Amino acid sequence: MERRRFITYKGHKILYIDHTGLKENEIVENMNHANKIMMECSDTKLLLIINFTDTFGTEKIMVKLKSPDSIAAMKKVKKTAVLGIVGIKKILLNAYNQFIKQNVRAFNTMEEAQEYLISE
Repeated sequence: MERRRFITYKGHKILYIDHTGLKENEIVENMNHANKIMMECSDTKLLLIINFTDTFGTEKIMVKLKSPDSIAAMKKVKKTAVLGIVGIKKILLNAYNQFIKQNVRAFNTMEEAQEYLISE
């Protein structure tokens, strides 16, 4: 399965980034590819879902999330929903939101995340 792809939900284009089950270095590599896709995209109001199911939040991943290329890519995003945020990852998400001054929201299901993204 492709780890980075555009999906359509109720006529809305959403970039889906899947980190499910990946290890730290694999997540960072996947993020590098995702950032490149986002920067090459002409859309400046991207809808984004990132799946962190069965992963661990680490310092290396947080450093990558706060890196200049990740920050630049996130400036092209209108709304972000994340999946798989449990335990310590909830605390890391709160810290990330404060750092980037955005409201990345966690959801339990793909459908909840998609509905949030298309809501005005």
